[in-house]
Amino acid sequence: MDTASDTSVAARIMAQEAIAAFTKAGRAYFTLVGKTMRFTFRVVTEKTGCHRVEVLTGPENTDSYTVLGYIDGANKFHHANQVDACRAVIARNAVNKYGDVGKAKSFFGILSAGRALNEKQAWALLKAAERAGYVISPIGSEAPSLKAFGWFWTMLTARLPFPAPFEFWHAGRCGRCGRLLTDPVSISLGVGPKCAEIGR
Repeated sequence: MDTASDTSVAARIMAQEAIAAFTKAGRAYFTLVGKTMRFTFRVVTEKTGCHRVEVLTGPENTDSYTVLGYIDGANKFHHANQVDACRAVIARNAVNKYGDVGKAKSFFGILSAGRALNEKQAWALLKAAERAGYVISPIGSEAPSLKAFGWFWTMLTARLPFPAPFEFWHAGRCGRCGRLLTDPVSISLGVGPKCAEIGR
């Protein structure tokens, strides 16, 4: 049996392929450990297909998270506060979801061309984003947690080896469904047997 009512057992994942699979499994909690800092993140898959990246900012390990940004369909991480590309993701997904395809294409074209939205366009885009459940991050572009995740994601997607003393630890729960892991093989992978089958 792969779930229990006792406390979870954190485990280190070392293989980059396993780290990548775990991170985007659907409901992943993990901690990045470096020489002088460590940050705990939660990555949740949205209905739109984007992955919302959050960082632990409070005392509750399961609830005290603040949005950092999104991983889009092209596997790119975008800060949800500063990067226009993130707004393009919102325009393409959120505005389309609410029926104004022309507006979504217009916004996406403006941002893809590197031009800024005017105040009215930005307001309309953010309102559409709010209706779709997107959150603009209050975390600044110079925050260590943002830089840490950005570095991690760049290294991972480029398949570059992580330098020592970097470590990736999951929280002892399935990265897809969030259930407690107790089987040693499941703990080493960060995903339960049933969810592992779904991911194949």
